Amino acid sequence: MGLIFKEISNFQDFQRLKMDWNSLVKTTDVDHAFMKHEWFESWIKHLKPKSKMVIHTAWENNTLVAIAPLHIIKQKRKGVALRVLSFMRSSITPRSNFIVDDKIDSHLFFDTIFASKGWDVSELRAVEVGIPITNKFLLYLKQNNKYVIEDSLQSPYEILNTDWETYLKSKSKNFKKNYRNYINRLKSAESYKIIKIDDYNELETYFDSLINVSGRSWKAKGKTDLKSMSNMAEFYKDFSKLGSKDKLFTVIILIIDDKVVAFSYYLKNQNRLVGIRWEYDEDYSYYMPGLVLNNEITKILIDTNEKWEYDLSGMATEHKVKLTNEIRKHIDITVGRPGLYGNFIMYLKKKLMRSVDLSDKFI
Repeated sequence: MGLIFKEISNFQDFQRLKMDWNSLVKTTDVDHAFMKHEWFESWIKHLKPKSKMVIHTAWENNTLVAIAPLHIIKQKRKGVALRVLSFMRSSITPRSNFIVDDKIDSHLFFDTIFASKGWDVSELRAVEVGIPITNKFLLYLKQNNKYVIEDSLQSPYEILNTDWETYLKSKSKNFKKNYRNYINRLKSAESYKIIKIDDYNELETYFDSLINVSGRSWKAKGKTDLKSMSNMAEFYKDFSKLGSKDKLFTVIILIIDDKVVAFSYYLKNQNRLVGIRWEYDEDYSYYMPGLVLNNEITKILIDTNEKWEYDLSGMATEHKVKLTNEIRKHIDITVGRPGLYGNFIMYLKKKLMRSVDLSDKFI
């Protein structure tokens, strides 16, 4: 029996996929917390824009073997009406991709997606370079579609597989100096403690304090703090509740003189930890809370005596690069729908784009 393709367009049908979805994720090269059903459930409930859900799935012998977590957004750009097919993601999503069993013919699945109706251009953001499913998709594009490939996120990360003293010795003089400085500064406080949380019930007792910290952080100036963005706060709360059973998150909290002053939020799965939010009360910047939290989680991972991948996600900003030793590369892929209008859109894309088309480099 061959592959059977189904398109999911409503939340109820999406909810019914949960067990099958997570079982498939575990077998693929994109086995991350942010590819689990729980992540997309929370995203749809709290962060999804006004768009049409179009989750493409493939089944073989009643087993789910492929998922494309997509949606279609109607937009206007420079007066041109567009229906954009893209991954369900936002700024907090570390990266995106298709979820496909390696044993199936992925080209048949991609054919189904790009032959579907209702879209003009597909914009697939933050696709990780070098993993099997991305390579298969790039090969498919080479054979079938008009496309543009551009640079995207360059995310710092490192592999932790040593003891703390060896790790510390491998760091720069400036890193060691800052480490000593914040230890001494913490000792100057009347009291301090650092708490690790990976259970929703415990997190809930601190959640309002974390919102207050966010409201006093540098993000408040741009209204990107959790106090200003209540839907984002609800997303974190909901995902933490849904993911608590499988320990899909970890939160580190810094308390100084009995007051919560900083926190960092991480996604956790299969010895992979991905940081997606760091915030601290600016009144407590003297204590270097960003470094405190980063080194604390690093030490926690090292003390497990297991090999971990610690990913700071997002862009390779100067302060992140100083903390890590590897860069994970991503690309943005734009695909035109077959036909005259799709060709016209891709013509405009290439004519107006400000960045470099890297298609020849990757395909």
